[in-house]
Amino acid sequence: MSLAMADRVRHQMYPVEETNEEAQGRRKVHRDLMATRREIENEEERDERREENRLRMERLREEREEDEELLRAMNALEHAEIIPMETEEERTFREELLAARNRAGVPRTHRVACKTLACEDRVPLHDCGEMTVTCGECNARHFKGERPTDKKFTQCCAKGKVILPPPKECPQPLVKLLQNDHPKAKAFMMKIRNYNSAHAFASLGAKISSPPGRGPYCFRIHGQVYHNTTPVGLNTNNPRYADLYFIDAAQASDFRAQSTSNGGCCRNLMEELDAMLREKNPYAAIYKMMRQVLEEEHRRAQDENLPHQTVGMIISSDRRNVDQRRYNSPTTNEIAVIFKSANGEPPAKRDIRGHLFIPVRGRTFVQIDTQQPMCDPMTYPLLFPNGDDGWHVNMPYTTTTRREREEAAARAMDVDEEEEIDLLRLNEILRPENLPVEALAGAEEPVEELEQEPEEQIDDDQNDPQRLNRGEGRRKRITQCEFYSSLMSIRDYFNNVLAGGSLTQQWTVDSYVKIEANRVKYIREHQSELHVAQYDGLLDYLHNRAERENLTVGSYHVLPSSFIGSPRAMKQAYQDAMAICGKFDKPVFFHTFTCNPKWREITANIPSHLSAPDRPDIVARVFQRKKIELINDIEKRQVLGFATARIHVIEFQKRGLPHCHMLIWIDERDAPATAEDVDATICAEIPNRTTHPRLYKSVMTHMIHGPCGLTNTKSPCMDGDKCSKSFPKQHSQETTSTSNTAHPSSVSSTSSSTSSKGTMA
Repeated sequence: MSLAMADRVRHQMYPVEETNEEAQGRRKVHRDLMATRREIENEEERDERREENRLRMERLREEREEDEELLRAMNALEHAEIIPMETEEERTFREELLAARNRAGVPRTHRVACKTLACEDRVPLHDCGEMTVTCGECNARHFKGERPTDKKFTQCCAKGKVILPPPKECPQPLVKLLQNDHPKAKAFMMKIRNYNSAHAFASLGAKISSPPGRGPYCFRIHGQVYHNTTPVGLNTNNPRYADLYFIDAAQASDFRAQSTSNGGCCRNLMEELDAMLREKNPYAAIYKMMRQVLEEEHRRAQDENLPHQTVGMIISSDRRNVDQRRYNSPTTNEIAVIFKSANGEPPAKRDIRGHLFIPVRGRTFVQIDTQQPMCDPMTYPLLFPNGDDGWHVNMPYTTTTRREREEAAARAMDVDEEEEIDLLRLNEILRPENLPVEALAGAEEPVEELEQEPEEQIDDDQNDPQRLNRGEGRRKRITQCEFYSSLMSIRDYFNNVLAGGSLTQQWTVDSYVKIEANRVKYIREHQSELHVAQYDGLLDYLHNRAERENLTVGSYHVLPSSFIGSPRAMKQAYQDAMAICGKFDKPVFFHTFTCNPKWREITANIPSHLSAPDRPDIVARVFQRKKIELINDIEKRQVLGFATARIHVIEFQKRGLPHCHMLIWIDERDAPATAEDVDATICAEIPNRTTHPRLYKSVMTHMIHGPCGLTNTKSPCMDGDKCSKSFPKQHSQETTSTSNTAHPSSVSSTSSSTSSKGTMA
């Protein structure tokens, strides 16, 4: 028995005896032992070892070929069990049965697509309706078709488990700018990404690659995404991001106006937005407080003729001690701690793991973790002007009903009113004129500062929202995907996040990248729970190969096939599609379905000053409802015949609109077999404008290609002097099927397939 076979047998017999650390230790000892043996061996031993390795590799190659042959046989056996081969007798019986049905006059299914359309008025247009159905837990608005059978919505609040507090009222003048109720609103919305970058506390670092050519704006990025902020200080030649809130407002306005990236932005409007953020945003307040502390420290050191201490700030990421009943934004004392030290290091008693440490000068950038609550409000101050927290790992599920929450909110309001009255009475008592003389005499005595209790350390694994929680029941915390899905839901109040135009599109892409990065992080940190130990044989092969080729094996992480978009998931989906083809033969129809940004449901639910690319949430939801209705037409209403199988893939085009490719298998009795059947199902001619005005308008609007070629050499489809789509097509008097194409060439007369716009696609 060879060494490889012995290893495989050992891994099969004892799959859990050896841990990952023990396996790594065994491999290290083996490498050291082999290196020692090679150092002391002579030339004869080296030749003998090489000969043994050559013979061993030949045996391994033969064993590998045998294993592959055995694997192919096992796969063929499993495939035969899943997809039984049809024998000659079964095929003959099926053909005779179909012939008997046809002779007996068994009708085909009501193929609506093959019937002549006499009047368009009898065919109703599909409409998703109005968004009048509200969620009983969070008041989110939905289409009627989105309501599940149990009438509990999942995408907005996960059936009442994800209840976020409503955002604080958007301050002026930002609310008027976002609602198109300002004289400069149009120019502001065109440059909103520049305005946000000019007033942001942190930057979004990514390789932006916008689609070439004309068309609506599309925010597209590639590669790694970073969120960085800058250290702060008094003497700064080129302040950026958070530095602009550390200096005076007038100086910040001058620096913003001189920046080339803010070209086309109104200076007066930038000053108004800066004043708004300095008044309402808690992050602007903490930088102002940090500057005051630094100036006081410099004055104290100058008066005492001593070296001044270094001032730093820690932006806390722990939100477990914040009162969740309050709907207002966090205050400065809740989100940051400012300290002074001789060397600029934070206090030794304070654990800063998981928090954001802002020094006074130092490194060029300070990176912000995307799983911290300060990431979104610091990067997008125009979408979160009140500093509302983003997602963090300590967001628990809501365990109370809506009625219980309303009663608790009412009681909290009564308590707040009583506390406010008591506070007014306390202020009245503590006025200097009302205090006794003894109290005034002792007012200057130093007050002993209470020592702060050490912070409770955050266990990252315990707060991981996607961990398996084995033995502890279901997940108890809100995931990142659930948080952003709830935040993007449409409710009765004004939502800044959905009114930002191109900035909303950037935030949506950034949020998706954060969710995917969080999922990858979970997979990387939970390899043992995903049974990665089963790949030890593959790892041994990699180490043996690296040892023969004098290479080094780096760290590895196995991505499961359940991760959508991974190579294993794509291969698995491809194999499923091939299995369906093996079962039902070649597909009959290839159907494409493209989103129309001018659908009534999209334009009716988007403000007039915004466009479809500015609201990808509405576009995706309407497209999903239309796609489901199309599937119902094919499978339930059988407009093409009895559908035996279907495969569809959804992709997003260059400008961000969803697009569906669908393969449809039709029963043999309903499938088009002749050219006449194809002509009865598919039409490649421009409809009659008089008898079918609605169909004529749709075809002329959405199905005309061009003009291109010599008529328009600057068309996007032009590749040199030819059309990349091979237009104009050759006109055909009858439907034919050629060997060069996989689909038939439908009939298209010259008079009915051309127009002044171009050629019918």
